[in-house]
Amino acid sequence: MKMLAHTVELILPAPGLCLKDAALAVFGMLGAQEAGYFFRPLANQDYDFGWSARLGDVQLQLKGSIREEDLPDTCFRVEFAGKGGLAEAERLSLLELKLGQVTLLRKGQKSS
Repeated sequence: MKMLAHTVELILPAPGLCLKDAALAVFGMLGAQEAGYFFRPLANQDYDFGWSARLGDVQLQLKGSIREEDLPDTCFRVEFAGKGGLAEAERLSLLELKLGQVTLLRKGQKSS
């Protein structure tokens, strides 16, 4: 079943943060729980990776552009799916983050 997903982009100043540190910082600010790393092979030798967590009925996924967990990155996307996802995405986009710039990119995109 496909759920609506809302995406927030987080841009950090150089040198950035590693994927795990960015995920734990964002999830901590939102109060999300059950954080864990995921890695899924996709078609055509591609892959999907990042950190996921739960915030009530909302499933969060934070993804970066660098696969290696310990290398710093400056651009991350946080996807919010489930009931209340839009409200949480807007809450993150409104938080005055000391980490960097936060922008709500998409509302209501279908995700699997």
